[in-house]
Amino acid sequence: MRTTTRVIVGSASILALTLAGCNSATTEKTTPTQVTQKQVTPTTQPITTPTTGTTSAASPSAASYKNGEYTKLGDYQSPVGAESIQVTAKLENGVITSLTVTPKAVNEKSITFQGLFVAGINKEVVGKKIDDIKVFSQVNGASLSPKGFQAALEAIKTEAKQ
Repeated sequence: MRTTTRVIVGSASILALTLAGCNSATTEKTTPTQVTQKQVTPTTQPITTPTTGTTSAASPSAASYKNGEYTKLGDYQSPVGAESIQVTAKLENGVITSLTVTPKAVNEKSITFQGLFVAGINKEVVGKKIDDIKVFSQVNGASLSPKGFQAALEAIKTEAKQ
């Protein structure tokens, strides 16, 4: 019986040391790059996020857009009917420097989802090149409002082309 106890205790000790060794390897601390992000609050006012870093020559796609502020409506189909969302984007060298999204929905549910969309879209696009904006399948739980946003953004791209 004593031998069994020693084997179990010995095995448990080896297991504990092995796990401790694995634990220290997996919890090795590294210093991450610090990222600063502005807090986004739900609003229909423009939220401007300045771009940082080195200034370089404009890329060919950035040069193909006129600087300025553009406003377009984006239409999409919801289960209860047609809806719209208004998008105003300020472009500088092909980069969206400010964005205002104004809900234009008429249905109560659509109004709610457009509000959720407005609360989350700025952090997804402000400070990015307009050509790098991906198609969103969902923003803050809104899955149809992004379709209207994308339609408006495409219309802005067309108008801003030089």
